[in-house]
Amino acid sequence: MSQYSKSKERLKKTAEFFTPTCLVDDMLNKLIEKSPEILTDVTKNSVDPTCGNGQFIIELIKRKHKAGMTKQQAIESTLGSDLMIDNICDIIARIVFWKEYDIDIFDERGEPIHELEYPGNHEDHSMYWLCEQVTENPEFEYIRRYTLKDEQGNIIDKVSVRPKKEQWWIMEYLRSNDTNKSYNGGYLNKNYIIADVLCYDFSFDGKQPEFSKEYIRKQQELQKEKTSHAQEQSNNKCVLM
Repeated sequence: MSQYSKSKERLKKTAEFFTPTCLVDDMLNKLIEKSPEILTDVTKNSVDPTCGNGQFIIELIKRKHKAGMTKQQAIESTLGSDLMIDNICDIIARIVFWKEYDIDIFDERGEPIHELEYPGNHEDHSMYWLCEQVTENPEFEYIRRYTLKDEQGNIIDKVSVRPKKEQWWIMEYLRSNDTNKSYNGGYLNKNYIIADVLCYDFSFDGKQPEFSKEYIRKQQELQKEKTSHAQEQSNNKCVLM
């Protein structure tokens, strides 16, 4: 979603910045010029660790498909994560509609197209908030719904996205046109996730869960030990040279 559709407070906290399609194309052109194999080699994954609602990811997937990959191969070899829940839901819905109907539900400005009924990005909920809700209430349910219509207003399809049960950091989706009518993520629920809780400060918009304090402390100590060991090795190499 474009930055001007999100609150100023949110943008200040998350440092989100909308990248227009023209700039995405320019940056991808430079990347592909150096590494053209990323468009055709299905064994090489492309990762966007701060993917937002998928400006880079959706354009790269389209290029991979145009270069010869199947849609499934293009999606499977392109991964992303983000701090904000709505961004991950947006990118999953965006990819699902493109995969099924060759339609990008966001325009070049990052706004939803006219034919989309869209929940918007005004919730400002991050993974910390979701972690707290699930921890305090295992039955908690969060769902975002997207409805795509044709020019006459007839419904083409609906996509609902929600956290996976017992794996709340992974999102799964349901299409109204699916025959089995059950939630699944296929290759999407593993490729697009809410960012790792250990990578960020819980003071962002929630309190640190009690169950993870000790674990995080140990992880921080291990990271310090690794850094110290790497520095010692670097110093030894300098001495030997």
